[in-house]
Amino acid sequence: MMIRAGIIILAIALLSWIATTIFAIRTVEVIGRAVEVSLDETKMTKNLLLFPSQKIRLRLLGDNPLLRDVLIRKKYPHTLVIEPVKRVAAAVLVTGDQSIVLDREGVVLPQSEGERTLPTVIMDVGTVHVGQPVTDNGVLVSLRLIEGLGDSWQIGSITKQESGLLVAKYQESEIIFTQDKDPVALSATLQTLLAGFRIKGSLPKVIDLRFDKPIVTF
Repeated sequence: MMIRAGIIILAIALLSWIATTIFAIRTVEVIGRAVEVSLDETKMTKNLLLFPSQKIRLRLLGDNPLLRDVLIRKKYPHTLVIEPVKRVAAAVLVTGDQSIVLDREGVVLPQSEGERTLPTVIMDVGTVHVGQPVTDNGVLVSLRLIEGLGDSWQIGSITKQESGLLVAKYQESEIIFTQDKDPVALSATLQTLLAGFRIKGSLPKVIDLRFDKPIVTF
């Protein structure tokens, strides 16, 4: 009985040594250009097997609102790989006297992120700051529509009128819709219509998507 207990204790000690020595975190690799992520390694577990990836990921996202995601991988036996994913500029929001850059989820980015030509969303949502998410539904629907259409059908601008209607500008065409519409369905309908007009060689003046069936005016 004593021999069996001794073997168990020895096995536990061996497993503990393997966990703390062989799988000890010795290297932390951060992948990504122009992205800085700071970790307080004194508060991190040194064991790669027990490293709480999801907990640390959520903490990093909470501390860094300009990150869209953080990918954490364990490279055994002793390397932790952290890959921050930056938010990408999707549109310029004009609100009051502010002109700010938003990502596809409505988070305000630094002005330096908007160097390329971006669609303009013109809606008054008050004063906003870098890192703040814009929650206005008209803005979010507009961003989803812009994303759904992609570069092939790049919208020039989307404006919210006093009536609450949203008007998008694509080349010489005005596209009218409401913010309660499904942006995925809207973008699919628009792609089909615009592809057909491209084949015919002319674009309409107005595409009204407020109703079950689009109303087109030349």
